[in-house]
Amino acid sequence: MRPATEHDIAETWRMLMGMGQALEMVAVRRTRKVPVPFTVLGGFLGAGKTTVMNRLLSGAGGLRLSMLVNDFGSVNIDAALIRRRGADVLELTNGCACCSIAGGLVNAVDRVLEASSPPDAIVLEASGVADPSAIARITSVDLRLSLNAILTVADAERIFELLVDPDVAGLVERQLRAADILVLSKTDLIDRERLLAVETDLRNRYPTTGIVRVTEEGSLPPIMLLEPAVNPQSRSWNASGFSAEGAFTTHKISLSYPFDPTALGKLLDNPPIGFLRAKGFLYLARNPYPALLQAVGSRWSLQECTFEAANDGDAGIIVIGTAGRFDSEAFASAFLACGSEM
Repeated sequence: MRPATEHDIAETWRMLMGMGQALEMVAVRRTRKVPVPFTVLGGFLGAGKTTVMNRLLSGAGGLRLSMLVNDFGSVNIDAALIRRRGADVLELTNGCACCSIAGGLVNAVDRVLEASSPPDAIVLEASGVADPSAIARITSVDLRLSLNAILTVADAERIFELLVDPDVAGLVERQLRAADILVLSKTDLIDRERLLAVETDLRNRYPTTGIVRVTEEGSLPPIMLLEPAVNPQSRSWNASGFSAEGAFTTHKISLSYPFDPTALGKLLDNPPIGFLRAKGFLYLARNPYPALLQAVGSRWSLQECTFEAANDGDAGIIVIGTAGRFDSEAFASAFLACGSEM
């Protein structure tokens, strides 16, 4: 395996240099009504992050994604998709863009958010020797961003080789523990029996973390990078990529009555097998305003918001799970049981 080089470490340093600057500038930041979802794509060197990034860009399906990357050359975007190539921005014909973070993370974020057409979501591909949780901290100081998730890509063929390598095990362990979702890549390079053993071991090590599989030719559905409930009625979920490869399933729970947060907490603290995430708006008992629910694995939160932020009070939850293992109908029934009709 290739050890981390001085170049790798320098890339990571440049990426994190802006954190102190962000802390100083937070008081003068111009906040947005709806923060842009920010996803960190982490994982060790060679895990397959760039493959996932490239396929997210090429399969965006109408979503405007901004990818923050170290090197445009590593993304390998099809030339037919490129509309304009600049010194530090690569614009694509589908409305997406790649932005270099060589000048610092804060500067790159500023450039993306102050553009004439801000993105629907931002994804940052972390260096292979970076701790993604440190990078995700920018969302705690820049109110224009909201942390969507930390996705850590793990090479199914060699992840446990890395975890016993004394030179890199500590870093790889931090990357895996930081994840809201582990993206198990290169699953087509090992047989089914070994894949199941790898997945079982990872689930035992990280019981509260969701796990999804992708092959060398596969990709994550871009919709996972968004706030699904921003405009749930206008999106064709079957066309978003969930069922195309049979890897993911999605379900919308339509709501018409308030919910008990205590009952919801008991459900979300112990999500069923295959559950990945849930997002959307609902009403809580004795509260006139809608609340934004966000859940990844067994981590969840409820945040009170305005009618305007909730698309004029439209209540509904989008749930994403692993196809074949997540029973969306059973989850929907359990979810609805946490509420009571008025």
